[in-house]
Amino acid sequence: MVGFHYTLPPEGLAQAFPFHLVLDSSLRIVQVGDVLQRLITTAAVGDAVEDYFVISRPKISWDLDKILTKQNSLFLLSAKDSALHLKGQMMWVEVENVLFFLGSAWGYNPGDLKSLGLKLQDFALHDTTTDFVILQRTSQMALEDTQALTQQVQVKKEQVEKLLQHQEKLTQEAHERAQALEKTLNDLRQTQLHLVQAEKMSALGQLVAGIAHEINNPLAFVSGNLEFLKTDVANLLRFMVLYKAQGQHLSSELETAFYELEFDFLETDLPKLLRSLTTGSDRITEIVDALRNFSRLDESPIKQVNIHDGLDSSLRLLQHRLKGQPARAPIDVKRYYSPSFPSIECFAGQLNQVFMNIIANAIDALESDPNQTSTITITTSQLSSDWIRVEIADNGPGIPLAIQAKIFDPFFTTKSIGKGTGLGMSISRQIVTEQHGGHLYFQTSIQVGTQFFIELPISRG
Repeated sequence: MVGFHYTLPPEGLAQAFPFHLVLDSSLRIVQVGDVLQRLITTAAVGDAVEDYFVISRPKISWDLDKILTKQNSLFLLSAKDSALHLKGQMMWVEVENVLFFLGSAWGYNPGDLKSLGLKLQDFALHDTTTDFVILQRTSQMALEDTQALTQQVQVKKEQVEKLLQHQEKLTQEAHERAQALEKTLNDLRQTQLHLVQAEKMSALGQLVAGIAHEINNPLAFVSGNLEFLKTDVANLLRFMVLYKAQGQHLSSELETAFYELEFDFLETDLPKLLRSLTTGSDRITEIVDALRNFSRLDESPIKQVNIHDGLDSSLRLLQHRLKGQPARAPIDVKRYYSPSFPSIECFAGQLNQVFMNIIANAIDALESDPNQTSTITITTSQLSSDWIRVEIADNGPGIPLAIQAKIFDPFFTTKSIGKGTGLGMSISRQIVTEQHGGHLYFQTSIQVGTQFFIELPISRG
């Protein structure tokens, strides 16, 4: 560009480059191309260039240092007071300390240039060359912008990948935490069931043992004195028979008293009364034994026991529910106990609770469908040298498919409020599977009945 200064006078330069600007170091206008001067319509020379134009591209202000860093870029200038736009390149001429803008007018369509009053002859013959230079610079600039944009895209891509990796890590951590929380919740539920079961068994054992003890004391008194009463009554009856045989020697008052005593009735009724008292006393003794056997409070937690004793104890305690009710006939209990059934090592009191829960649920199922002959069948068998099975079946309505998967869930119940807590079967499965290492499962058919299977190892070792 220095050559232009030396080969052309200022007026020649203005004619050769009709849209050029020459600025000094303070960005004041030193020279203006002829056509551009006509379009500005004011003197312009000596004024600050920012009074006439703004830099549309690149997005910088009129600052020499900033402009010098963008010399390789395409500059777009927009006039402040008209629709004029210039495209070109800024070039610093260090020898002259001037900033040279070599450019040309441009618009989005030909009408834009026509509205400015521009004609074909306003463009210098060299303008195509200038446009070629600018086009070449524009291509280079576009390539540089593309490269810069590619770098930005690559950086953004890496950032997105890092964010995705971080998000995936957070998702994995959240999933692991959710699993840990779910496990903790399950552990808390199991702990709660352990506490509920322990408290329930402790309270039940204390209650049953207390009732059995309180009943046993007067029962022992009654049972013991019944034998003496039998002897005394027998002696009295023998005496009365002998006394009756000597009736001819009785006074009239004794004969009247003997007649009013109704001795013939007493002679037959008193033995019956004593037999009834003995039967009642024996029945109470059986109930007390059943309570003691059910609670097993006075025994070691783990011992060899006969499962049949626990089943019979549970049935005795539920005898009042097995009897006939106003709305249904008695429930028939069939027992098929294996004659060679072995004793097993277990927590006897806990297993009795399982038997009680399952038999009580069977009774509930039979009471919900009273229009049939109700039967509960209990079968014991030895599966192998190490395992035994107890099967408790009823011929009730069966368990609906919609709730079969929930039978062992804690707090799930189909009973009305106040009649069930939903813990019976959950605690039963826990006792069988966790406390004894066994299996508890069921099979059911609608309108046919339900079978619960309890499988237990014979030895805990």
